[in-house]
Amino acid sequence: MRIAFYLDHTENSDFRSIMNGDRASSGSVASAIVFIELAKNHSVTIFHRMNNVSQLRWHEAQWIHVSGYKDFCQKIIKTYTKYHSKDNSFDFIVIRHHPDLFPIANNLSLCTAKKIVMLNNDIAPIELEKLVSLGFSRAVVRSKSSSETYELTHLAPIVEIIPHALPHLKNLRDIPSLRTPPAVMWVGATREEKGFHHALRAWPIIRKMVPDAELHVFGSIRLHFPESDVGPSGVLTPEFEIKYLLPIVGKHRSPEDIGIYFKGATSKSDIFDFAMTAYVGLVNPNINNSTETFCISALELQSMGCPCVGGKSGGLLDTIDDGVSGILVPTENPVFIAEAVARILKDPKLREELSRGAIAHAAKFGDIQREAKAWTDVFERTASQTASPSLNEAVLARLVRSFRSILLARIAGKLFRIVRSPFSGV
Repeated sequence: MRIAFYLDHTENSDFRSIMNGDRASSGSVASAIVFIELAKNHSVTIFHRMNNVSQLRWHEAQWIHVSGYKDFCQKIIKTYTKYHSKDNSFDFIVIRHHPDLFPIANNLSLCTAKKIVMLNNDIAPIELEKLVSLGFSRAVVRSKSSSETYELTHLAPIVEIIPHALPHLKNLRDIPSLRTPPAVMWVGATREEKGFHHALRAWPIIRKMVPDAELHVFGSIRLHFPESDVGPSGVLTPEFEIKYLLPIVGKHRSPEDIGIYFKGATSKSDIFDFAMTAYVGLVNPNINNSTETFCISALELQSMGCPCVGGKSGGLLDTIDDGVSGILVPTENPVFIAEAVARILKDPKLREELSRGAIAHAAKFGDIQREAKAWTDVFERTASQTASPSLNEAVLARLVRSFRSILLARIAGKLFRIVRSPFSGV
């Protein structure tokens, strides 16, 4: 197979550091790693925007620099035009969805390669329908919850589920000793879309329950917006600080006074080291309008024996095993978030059980060869126009919901008749 993959990572990213585990990982990086793995058995060309990968060699993958989506499209068309007569053009083109994709997608119709969109973030069915009309024949999502967006539509046969594989996860065999005072970890971008405002709202309640607890924040708004302004915290925008941090800290106190420590965007090794001794990880508590389609951070923390608390929504339904590797909270209410965190902080037995469950759960996501095989299967089904196996799951889920609704309706009808019967003669 001849595969083209567009890696839309930022220009100044140090990909060598990312591959070595020294920098924060992301969905796009995890995707690149599996295509590097695919290059062991297939012809893979990775188009990228980064300025410092010219000397990198991983297996047989070819790296071509582009300035953006438009340049990528032009190079694809040029490659197709150059090699079409020799039957040496690409068989498949894989592109991660981005708003910039729509303006240039129509030009790719000149290339007969099968086009696959990677949905690391959910899009509305109408947007996927538009991509299909522009020649995309398959979509890959990262969790079962993401596939549910499309299961009741005619798009279900082309939607595939491939969870990220994270070969850099640690493989602990025992639970590390914990630090004192008890530490809660946040890993990731410090913004509303990741639910960090809910974490801050819950923190004063957590401190009332566990007065010596500490919140260590590994991350920054600049993980998502490198040029963003930050306030005195060094990791939050000034607006975010005014809206969410100052109300719980007060104008004349520092975050450290209430146990909040902003670490910034640190190395991956620093995160792993701290996670080994932290009591609990707090990840995206968003429920309403959650954009979390997987959550790599949750698995990284769990791989170190650190159970996680997160919102019962989106990709966290897959990446946290509720009650086994952590606790999923069904509401954004800060009281419920605080109670879930405090339960783990105050109950050593529960924490140990969840820690062992976290290590076992994260281990399920470490096989990069499994993901590479899943991609190969997707390519084969795309070429043969075979429906995604997730379609069968979607149909079954639909039947179960329909049966449940019918059964509940019948039970309700019988109850109504039973309650009504004594009054039938009145």
